[in-house]
Amino acid sequence: MPEPVQRQNIAENDDEVLNDLPIDGEDEPNPIIGSHYVLVAVVFLVIALTIALAIGRPMYTRDSPTELDRLSSKIEELENKIDLILKKEDISPLSCKDVKTAHPNRPTGYYDTNGHAMYCNMDQLCGSGGGWTRVAYLDMSDATQNCPPGFMLDTTGGTRACGKPPSTSGSCVSVKFQSNNIQYSKVCGKLEGHKKGTPDAFFRFDDEYSNDIDTYYIDGVSITRGSPRQHVWSFAASSATTLHGGGIFNCRCVQGSTQQHPKFVGDNYYCESGDDDPLWDGQGCSKLEVDCCSSPYLPWFYRQYNASTTNYIELRLCTDQSTGDEEVFVRRYEIYVM
Repeated sequence: MPEPVQRQNIAENDDEVLNDLPIDGEDEPNPIIGSHYVLVAVVFLVIALTIALAIGRPMYTRDSPTELDRLSSKIEELENKIDLILKKEDISPLSCKDVKTAHPNRPTGYYDTNGHAMYCNMDQLCGSGGGWTRVAYLDMSDATQNCPPGFMLDTTGGTRACGKPPSTSGSCVSVKFQSNNIQYSKVCGKLEGHKKGTPDAFFRFDDEYSNDIDTYYIDGVSITRGSPRQHVWSFAASSATTLHGGGIFNCRCVQGSTQQHPKFVGDNYYCESGDDDPLWDGQGCSKLEVDCCSSPYLPWFYRQYNASTTNYIELRLCTDQSTGDEEVFVRRYEIYVM
C-alpha cells in the first residue's frame, strides 16, 4: 500500500463537524471552554447581586430564608456545574471512522487528530467501507525501517526480516500496538513472513501447554487483543509440503492432515508451507494446500466482535523448539481497527 506524503487537514473548507468536537490544528471554537466562560461570568454576576442585596436590604432573622440564602444556594449550584464541566472526561478521541462519517470524500492518508498523526484507510478493507485506523505497520523491504524492540534483524538471502533472539527451547517475542483509546469492534490486517528449518504449525512436541494462549502454542505468529489475551488470528508455518508423519506435521487445512489445533483458534487462522514462497500471502500454495488458500479475504484476515473495546493489539512470534531447529520470520504487517 503506497504511503501518502501529505497529511490531511480534516475540516478544511468543510461545514461538517465531528460530533461538535474541534480537530487539532483548527480554529473552531471549543464548546467546553465557551461554557466555562459563560458560567464564570454568571457566577460573578450572582456574587455582585448578592453583595448589592446584602447592603440594601434590612436584616432578617436566621429562622426565615433570605434572598441572600437563596442566592448563596444558587452560587453553590453553579459552582458544582463548573466542576462537572472542568472534570468532563467522557469525550472519546476522534477515529478515522469519525473522519469518514463527517467527510465521506476524504482520501486515504495521515490526519492530525487527538494530538498525533493518524493514518486512515478511507477505502474498503475486508468487505467493510472506509474509515479504518491503522495501529500497526512494518515493511522490512524499506531499508529505513527497523524491527520492533526485542526482535532480531535477519538478512539471510538478502531479505530483511524480523525474528526471535536465539533460544535453546520454545519461546515467543512480542510487540504491543496501542489503540490510543479509540473504540473498535472490527480488526483487519495482513502479515507476510518466511521460515527456516522445520516448523510444524500447531504440532507440539511438548503437549503440556498446547491449549494455553499465553505460551508458544504455534510455530508462527499469534495476534491477540487485551489482557487476558483474547485470540484474534493465528499464522502457522509448516515445513511439510507433502503428507508427513501420517499428516501430523501438516497444516490442519491440508487434505489428509491429522493435526489438531487449540480450541480458542477455531477457524481463525492461516497456515502455509514452503521454503522460497512467502508465507500467508495466499499465493504459490501446493495442491495439498488448496483449502488453506481458499479464504476470500487472503492475504487479509478479518474479525468482527459484538462489543466495542479499546484493547491494545499484540503480535507474538513463537516456536515450540530451539531456533537451531526451526525459525519463523516476519517481513511485513499491517493492522487496522474500526
